[in-house]
Amino acid sequence: MKPIQDLFTLAAPANTAVTILKNLKLDGLIGSAIDADKPMGVFFRAFSQAELADTFESAFGLPHGMRIDIGARMFNMPDWAYNLSGQAWAHHKFVRRDLPQSNRLQVSCSSKRALGQGQKRISGIGGVDNNNFWGMGRAEAAGFIQRGEKSFFVVSPDGHSVDVRAVQGGFQNGQPWFYLQTVADAEKGNNLVNLPDCPAGAFTVEVWF
Repeated sequence: MKPIQDLFTLAAPANTAVTILKNLKLDGLIGSAIDADKPMGVFFRAFSQAELADTFESAFGLPHGMRIDIGARMFNMPDWAYNLSGQAWAHHKFVRRDLPQSNRLQVSCSSKRALGQGQKRISGIGGVDNNNFWGMGRAEAAGFIQRGEKSFFVVSPDGHSVDVRAVQGGFQNGQPWFYLQTVADAEKGNNLVNLPDCPAGAFTVEVWF
């Protein structure tokens, strides 16, 4: 619960827990259902700092983040029985970086996905625009190219530049999908797969709140 988000451990008699919940003033929610003369039980679970440090609320592409699942059954027949469920996580999330403003962008790194037998496919690209790092996935970059909204290029070690194009690779769920590659030339140093790997923070910004 947000009002007690910093209270990681609650170990109190039932009447004390009822008092705390009433003081939260959650009218119409929990507060209205509390009867001080008939506490319904107390659930307790503590988390170590290390456990919470490994959790986060959400991330780009992972909206449910990495959270600790909480589940318990409070049972006292024949009076009452409840199944309690919830999640706990640190005030921590990874937010998508702002998209680059320029329409033509130099690609200086790439993310790869192994296909087996030593082959790799580009899963994302990134670079620097106006002193700000940017990164985007394959499908998003291909969409910009297809719509003519942005163009991308790679510069080889000798200064020669070559454009990045979106090439249809087939269909997925009835929709065409595209992979990224540089326009064919005699240079190997400007191939997307030969670029350095994009750093871990290329696509998201870490936020504590």
